[in-house]
Amino acid sequence: MFARLTTIQGAPAKIDDAIRVVENDVIPGVKALDGFKNGYWCADRKSGKMLTLTLFETEQELQASEAAASQLRKTSTEKLGFEVKNVERYEVIAHV
Repeated sequence: MFARLTTIQGAPAKIDDAIRVVENDVIPGVKALDGFKNGYWCADRKSGKMLTLTLFETEQELQASEAAASQLRKTSTEKLGFEVKNVERYEVIAHV
């Protein structure tokens, strides 16, 4: 599997709004991507920092999803006034 790890920063007071955007907009969009296996969305309510980890079956499917994932990030963060700080890609070498 292959993973995309995204770091997002926003206002702590908007975390509940971010949860709604993730549930209503982001997750349905990500589920439609070819090769999508699983995803985790994490938030630190005190700092407003959010981490997203999405998993894909193959590296090719991860790469093929880049444009759509970028658009989802742009749309959702603009809606909230959040900022994408970093996007990283990894090979998953172990999981339990």
